[in-house]
Amino acid sequence: MADEQCEHDIGTDRYAELVRFVLTEEGVRGDTEFALLFVDEPTMSDLNRSHMAADGPTDVLAFPIDDHIGATGRAPDNGRRRPPLREPLN
Repeated sequence: MADEQCEHDIGTDRYAELVRFVLTEEGVRGDTEFALLFVDEPTMSDLNRSHMAADGPTDVLAFPIDDHIGATGRAPDNGRRRPPLREPLN
């Protein structure tokens, strides 16, 4: 989980607890991977354009967990660790 924006105080601990709760309630057991990134509007617009071919920001981007494994990581990002960091918004 990463808070890569600075416009709002996110409090990532509560979202980590929510993820644990949902996975437990859904009966998910064993090794599990869950990624949650909080990004600013320009970054979300870039991600929306590169992954969904849509212009502008969106509230959520979600990707199927069963996508094929690319040469350098899981599709659609082929293992890129995170979107590029931007200067803080003023």
